Amino acid sequence: MFKSLKTVLSNKRYFLVWLVLSLVFLFIYIVLPINLTPGNTLDFFLRITPLWQLFVLSSLAMIIALMITMQLYVRGVLNVKKGTTKTVAVGIFTSLSSAVSGLFSSVTCSSCVAGLFAFLGVGSSFTFLLLQYQWEISAISFILAFTSIYYSTKRIAGKACEFC
Repeated sequence: MFKSLKTVLSNKRYFLVWLVLSLVFLFIYIVLPINLTPGNTLDFFLRITPLWQLFVLSSLAMIIALMITMQLYVRGVLNVKKGTTKTVAVGIFTSLSSAVSGLFSSVTCSSCVAGLFAFLGVGSSFTFLLLQYQWEISAISFILAFTSIYYSTKRIAGKACEFC
């Protein structure tokens, strides 16, 4: 697994893609809740957000960026132009669910989560119910992202099953 990660990130082009995507996701995870909550500022966000939660956001941004970078590597370097509908759907679902749960992890108060999910078109009563399970949803996001990375490393190493 680590050999495949080293293969992807030792390529300067893909390392740069990973770095830029990490910063983009981190920027989105911080700026979106700030801009969608009236009266919120970067200073206020940083004061109310615990250091461990910033670490979780940074980690999730880097993991999602790695997942996307590895998929780009598989399509670009290994010349895998077509995938089965199932493979493409699973990749899209994993990326979207990880990104959305990363957004969900970035909120630190109920007014932030209400503003964020109103932007996404989700009702506030459902949003407050989800707030109860914020960390479980984040854990599921990490599991999905790591699973995607695991299977991507198998493809890069040439040990994927015939359907992958």
